[in-house]
Amino acid sequence: CQPRLLLLVVSLTVGSISLRTFNRTTEASNERQQDVIYNAATPAIDRAKAKLEYMFDEDQDTRYPGGIPNENFLVGMMLNRPGGTLVRGLTVPDHYPDGPTNDPYKFPDEERIKIAPAGSDLGYSYDVDNAWTFPADTDGDGEADATIAYSILMQTPSNQLELQDSRPRAIQDRAGLLQVRNGPLSNTTQANSACRRGGANAPEGGWTPDPNASATIVRKNFQVNAFVLPNDPANTAVSTLEFFQDRKVNRGNKWGAWFRNDLEIFPGPAFNWNGAMHTEGSLIVGKPSPQRDRSSPAT
Repeated sequence: CQPRLLLLVVSLTVGSISLRTFNRTTEASNERQQDVIYNAATPAIDRAKAKLEYMFDEDQDTRYPGGIPNENFLVGMMLNRPGGTLVRGLTVPDHYPDGPTNDPYKFPDEERIKIAPAGSDLGYSYDVDNAWTFPADTDGDGEADATIAYSILMQTPSNQLELQDSRPRAIQDRAGLLQVRNGPLSNTTQANSACRRGGANAPEGGWTPDPNASATIVRKNFQVNAFVLPNDPANTAVSTLEFFQDRKVNRGNKWGAWFRNDLEIFPGPAFNWNGAMHTEGSLIVGKPSPQRDRSSPAT
């Protein structure tokens, strides 16, 4: 009886150790696959950052407008359709500095794709979005064994207070419209204990004023999502990355004149002014010159 009991105990011990070893080996293999897939998604983030840098470089993309660029204009710049891009009634010219087939917003190994659900009101009706795919070699054997997809989102709700709604359903609805998950994270209001996620009720072309930074500072959040899908169906490890980049624009000083004392203005034959005037004293405006054309409005 004792030998049989001893044999049973040894069998249970060996079986337990073997099962634990198998489970640990499986966990380590899965973790390694996840790390490999995760590392493969990192270049997609770098590609997106390069495209954003290119778009905001006036020497590179000469379409970049002066002042605060409307988010619809930025969407059209990156879509860059031949012959021009129409986004919510705003026409953005195309930009092909190296020839009609060389889109600066599409790397040679990339393909543009459509990711928005059918019927989504994006402000444009094209068969592609600001999203791309490219092949990747995750194991270093020289053969592409995975497909990486990434997107750059920059659109916001017309009422940016909706960005404060972090319920899963609200986030899903914004994702279907290719809108960013939340407002600019670099706004100084994000540092308070309430951890506000949204911005102003009336944004300036999709840009959020930062009330605690400066009256001239507006910010915008750009959201990058990357997804890696292995080509081997047996490899169930997938990876997603989400990256946020805030951009800041100084809308300039609106004051054309600021006086600590009295401000006296005596227009001459031609007097044009661009900007607001402020005086801490009295504002004294003289009569226009007789030579001035009374039919033209004063500026």
